[in-house]
Amino acid sequence: MTDGDFDTPEQQIGAMNLKRDWESCMILSPTPQHDGWSYRSNGKTRPLDECIRMLASIASGGGNLLLNFGPDQFGEFRPEEAAIAKGMGVWLKKYGEAIYGTRGGPFTNGKWGGSTHRGSTVYLQVFDWPGETLRLAALPQRILKARSLSSGVEVTFAQTTRGVDVTVPVAQRDNPVTVIELTLDQLVPNGQQVGAVRSRFDDEATYGHVVSENATFKMSSSSVHDQAQDHTKLFRGEKSDRGFAFHTGDEMNPWVQVDLGKSIHVTGIVIENRPDERRTEGLMLSVSEDGQEWSRVWAAPTWQQVWEVPLTMTRSGAEVPGRPARYLKLETKPTKAAPMLLQRVEVYGK
Repeated sequence: MTDGDFDTPEQQIGAMNLKRDWESCMILSPTPQHDGWSYRSNGKTRPLDECIRMLASIASGGGNLLLNFGPDQFGEFRPEEAAIAKGMGVWLKKYGEAIYGTRGGPFTNGKWGGSTHRGSTVYLQVFDWPGETLRLAALPQRILKARSLSSGVEVTFAQTTRGVDVTVPVAQRDNPVTVIELTLDQLVPNGQQVGAVRSRFDDEATYGHVVSENATFKMSSSSVHDQAQDHTKLFRGEKSDRGFAFHTGDEMNPWVQVDLGKSIHVTGIVIENRPDERRTEGLMLSVSEDGQEWSRVWAAPTWQQVWEVPLTMTRSGAEVPGRPARYLKLETKPTKAAPMLLQRVEVYGK
């Protein structure tokens, strides 16, 4: 038995794949009980913004969207489904050139959005802005100009060997997707894929470099799911088969304490969860020079897959990057006993 010509993930957006054709098969109005491909009078129709972002995500990942509309016995669609079809049509009339006849890439898509391309034109389709500037991976082609596809207004950009920075003020962004047209000096080959968004800590002059390669850690407890051979992967960025580097037991206050080996001027920390691992109810970060006296420096109330946490201190009345620390403690305080597990911790400093 051989594989088919293409992949057809159902009820999920397929992973980015520019080497093999694929199509996500999605139901517009699934019921609370189950997914059905026929008419469902009690189906809950997806919001228009979700459908547009779903289309952009799939196109930027190199796929095709099959979106199921279920007509009733008279061949008619529910009014809310018809409204979605019309709404997507309006959006495509304005932004269709970023979808029709394009290929996925070259930037790796993700939470931020993605990109499509045709010839020497790249279309950035941005959902989530980390700030005024979107920092993307380096591109081998040279960008000649950038403009908003909706207004035609030129967009500020900077391109270096480190990457591409695109800046769009909040007032000039579009909902649910901001589409930016990049004109390049060369064609983008089909299948070309570069990285995605760069970390804010990519600015070496401000944040220094990674200082956690040789760090060690201890945790509040260990579960049967924890494997000692995975522990070093926490600092190397290597992904284990289980998707986490350590796993505590179920607790009301699970924690992990990182030891950098010596006191360092720590400027930031990147913390990554396993995708869709939502058992972590927020996160708290404390730092210490001696492991005895701790200072709480940051807290996130809700789950995110990746946190980028800059560390600062007050000097002469001003906030400056970095603070001295040897130990970093990450902990949660769930409403009921739960484990803590993380995929990656990367500490920056000077």
